[in-house]
Amino acid sequence: QYSTYNAKSETMYELRTFSKAAKEARRCLIPVTGFFEWMQVGKVKYPHYIHHSQNRIFHIGGLYENDTYTILTTVANKRMAEIHNTKGRMPVIITEGHERDWLNPNLAQEDVLALCQPVADGYLTDRTVSKLITSRGVYECPRSVGASSLSGTGCTPRSSRDTVS
Repeated sequence: QYSTYNAKSETMYELRTFSKAAKEARRCLIPVTGFFEWMQVGKVKYPHYIHHSQNRIFHIGGLYENDTYTILTTVANKRMAEIHNTKGRMPVIITEGHERDWLNPNLAQEDVLALCQPVADGYLTDRTVSKLITSRGVYECPRSVGASSLSGTGCTPRSSRDTVS
């Protein structure tokens, strides 16, 4: 099993936990189709699925150390600040055409930090999703239900004997 952490990109060269990997250019790309963040409204949290605006795979910038990797975060752009409104952070997104730069071990520290700036508004888009994403159970939903519309669909937990391994 691999461990993961989040680290503020602004302090990766300073904090003892991450500075060795940062200074030794142990940067990695974490390919994703999207990620989840929670918007808090009063005392209630609502999950959002954030993904590339053109539904492409994109890369989160990270650091690695043996069998552990760290997801780097940066200050949230306008939309992410609205969603992740308790922390004001978002993952570092390495945009198309900059992947080789990110992996270049000779890249200067200031150039690495420049790649850690928040992506422009509109690069990512989002939608609310069901709170079932945090459930540890297996759910059975009608086939006509799309992933983006699970809320209120009558999805019911499967019994343990029906669990697929």
